[in-house]
This record gives sequence, structure tokens and C-alpha cells, in this order.
Amino acid sequence: MKKLLLLLICLLIPLTACGEKGKADSQSGESAGSDGISEAADGEAQSDDAEYDGKRYGSSIAISNDGELFIDSQVRLNFFDFSIMDSVLICSKPNCRHDTHDCSSYGMDIDPFIYNGNIYFFEADSYMKKDKPVYNMHFVRADIDGTNRKVLLTLEDMEDSSDCLLIGSTLYFGMRTHGYTDLSLDHSEPTAKLFSYDLESGQLSELFSMKKGYSCAIQIDGEYNGDIYFTVSYLEEKFVYDPNNIPTSLRETFKYNRQNNEISERDGDYYPCECGLVHYEDEGATFYTEDGKEIYIPDITQNSTYVSIIDGYIIDGENKFAVEISSGDRYSVSGIDKSDDIIYCLDGAYIVKRLNKDSGQYEYRKLVWSDIIGKEI
Repeated sequence: MKKLLLLLICLLIPLTACGEKGKADSQSGESAGSDGISEAADGEAQSDDAEYDGKRYGSSIAISNDGELFIDSQVRLNFFDFSIMDSVLICSKPNCRHDTHDCSSYGMDIDPFIYNGNIYFFEADSYMKKDKPVYNMHFVRADIDGTNRKVLLTLEDMEDSSDCLLIGSTLYFGMRTHGYTDLSLDHSEPTAKLFSYDLESGQLSELFSMKKGYSCAIQIDGEYNGDIYFTVSYLEEKFVYDPNNIPTSLRETFKYNRQNNEISERDGDYYPCECGLVHYEDEGATFYTEDGKEIYIPDITQNSTYVSIIDGYIIDGENKFAVEISSGDRYSVSGIDKSDDIIYCLDGAYIVKRLNKDSGQYEYRKLVWSDIIGKEI
């Protein structure tokens, strides 16, 4: 049943072309040092004073301190350090074999991120009570080595943490009630909710709630110009798994204004991305930058696998071209393909993330700019 629910969630939540991130495979298998990570990633927070410096989208919230948290194939939390291009397990216990749940790298696999020298994550808690399923989600803070865990809040009757977004000290996240209508767990009529939680004050706020159709789910699309963009997806009919008849979900799109605390409907074809907004059309996409530029790119669609936006360029590894945002000029691209996502820049080098289809895990490599951007075309 869990596999069916996961499949349904994947059906309901569409992927966007910008900023898709994922897990990675451990390369070193070593445990962290006494600080829980490595000396190159000392757990200091990113700047919270500059609002846009502290903004991180979706699972890219796991990128911090010149590295990225990721879950390996054994469901252990690791940190890949971009400065040394190697990973460490989040465990500082001497002589730990990292093969049981006594190891502190376990149990932090739902939306982990680093803030102010601590690791934060969600923890699912489900059990039966008087022949009825109970689902709760805990939000937990741990030391940088995964120890000394403290439950900061419990969200009762909640499941399925969605992509999170961190702006300054405020975490925005979506969840849904489990909504099962009978013990067969064949379908559910949940309520999708959007929350905010201030990591400094501990204040939790429910910003939005919607119960509609079956298997209702919520996804945070990102932030633009002070608004949190999010999508609610649902089915009109009860979900019955049939590989020959995949149900089509309906979608409603909204935005939450952080200043006036108001929810409004939005045009569902516009999504936040790293340079502003992107509007997907049938055969291309228009990028609207924060400084007022409009760039139409005919080759990029919502079905594009990875489109990286970094250092003032929109880079399409699948179609082998890049567009400079300031001028609109096109350049050839090499060294990457449709499986690659350029996720970070460090000391003049660019961190490229790729899915290994054999292992199902992500791998990293480091390229210089001339390895990626070629001649003007």
C-alpha cells in the first residue's frame, strides 16, 4: 500500500524544469569528525540578514555550507562536501559500524537541512489505535552530528511532507491529513495544508487549507517577489491502481503573500525559478527576470529534464545551449547532458549533479566554466 501511495503522490505532483534536486550516493562511507561534518563545512548558518541570500527552494534546501545533505541507499544521512568532493556520514561515534539504528546517521531522511549549526528534519510516526490508523509528523532539531534530538513540534493527523522553502529563519512547508475513509486504505479524502514555522521563535502558523477530491496533495513551487507559489493537486475519482489507466490529476495554483498574509489564485503556467519567473508554453518557455527582462527560449518546455540557472545563464544540457540572461545571447554547451544539473558554484568551479541510473543514486563532479560554456552561436 505504501508503494501505491508513493506512486500516487508522484502522479499528483508535477516536476518543473528549474531546480530539481535529489539524493546522492556516498563515495567515502566515512563518518564525520567531531563537528558532525567536516572542517570545510563547520555548520555555520547562511546569511539570514539578506532575505534572498537565505532563500532555498525545495529539496535544494539541503544545500548549505558549501555542500549538500543527502540520503544514501541505506537511508543514512550524509554530507557531500563540495570543497573536497567527498562525503561523510552524519555520525561522530568512534568505531561505529553504521549498520544499525544506533548510528546517528539514521532517522533523518525527510527534508533534512542545516540552520544555525543544527540539523532539522521531519520524522513520520504511524501506528494503529483502536483499529484505526494514526499518522503524525514530528519536526525535530539535532546537533550537527545527528545526536541530542529534540522534537520541536508534532503535527497530528498529518503525513507526506512536501518540498520545503526556507527564507531567513522561516520554514514554509506543505502537508496533508491522512484522510483514509476506511481500514482498507484504498483511497483517501485528505486536506492539504500550508504551514510556516519560525525556527527562532518556535511559532507555527497554518496559512492555507483545502479539502478537495481524492488524494489531495500540496507542493511548494518557490518564492517570487514576496509571494510563496504553491500547487494543490487532486483526483476527481477514488484512486484504483491500474498500470494501463493512469489517472490524470487536476491542479489549482495559488500564491501566499508574506507581507499582507493573504492567499490568492495565480496563473498555473507561471513558476518561480532562480532568475525570477518562468512561463511554460507548448513549444518553449519565457523567463521573466527580477530586473524586468523577458527571454523566450523555444527549446525549453515543462518536460525538460534539467535546466540549470547559474551565474547569469540559463543552461540546457539536453539541447546543448546556454542563454546569457543580461544580453539574450546564445552559447554552445559541452561537458554536460540532459542528466546533469549544475547546482552550485564554489571558488570558480561548478558542481554538477547526475543521476546514476544503475544505482538509482546521484553523483557529483566539478567543472570549470570553460568546460561548460563554449562559443557564441
